[in-house]
Amino acid sequence: MILSDLPSCRIVAVNMAPGDAAYETLTIRNESGGPFTLSLRATGSRNRLWDDLRMGVWEVGAGAPDPLPPLLWWTARDNDLATLQAGEQIKLKLELELPASAGNADQNLAAVIDLVWKARG
Repeated sequence: MILSDLPSCRIVAVNMAPGDAAYETLTIRNESGGPFTLSLRATGSRNRLWDDLRMGVWEVGAGAPDPLPPLLWWTARDNDLATLQAGEQIKLKLELELPASAGNADQNLAAVIDLVWKARG
């Protein structure tokens, strides 16, 4: 079982201009009787904005990926983040970024991104 300190993980990114970013931090704890590998996949209804958005997920205290991977990279597979032993927890930072290179065509577009967490093990 995955236990989070948030009832839901929601990154609110409204009226982002190129170069803007939005963040969320959450703690996940392994409440199972054994180890598991935590993974994440992004899903949702894709539009042009998805082509420009970047998303990163990393352990708090570690450096952020530079550059952040494209959002579409997270949709292709279950991406392993960490292996947690029984009772172990991890604090993760999630960032959604609209790069400075994004153009005006992204204005007034919305992206609803579902984060699908899995515990395998």
